[in-house]
Amino acid sequence: MGVYSLIMNEEDRNAKLVEFGKKAGVEVENCHWTDTPIENALPKLLDKLDASVVVMGAISRSGLDRVLIGSTAERLLDLIDRDVLIVKPD
Repeated sequence: MGVYSLIMNEEDRNAKLVEFGKKAGVEVENCHWTDTPIENALPKLLDKLDASVVVMGAISRSGLDRVLIGSTAERLLDLIDRDVLIVKPD
C-alpha cells in the first residue's frame, strides 16, 4: 500500500466535499470548493450567490498559536460586507 497523497484530483475532492455536506445536512448545490486563498475567494462567492449572511465555525487556539497562525474569521470580517455569525463548537 502506497503513501497517502495529500493532493487529490478534482473528482475525489468534489466527492469528499459532497460526502461532508451530506453529513452536515447541506445540499450539494450549496457546497463550494476553492483552492484559491479564502480571503480572495469568499468575497467573490458571496457576490455570486447574493448571500446576505455568512456562517463560520471558529476554533479556539492558545494566544501564541493565534499570533502565529491568525484567525481566519477575524481576517475575513474586514473583507466581507455581509452579516457574520461565528459558531464556536463545544
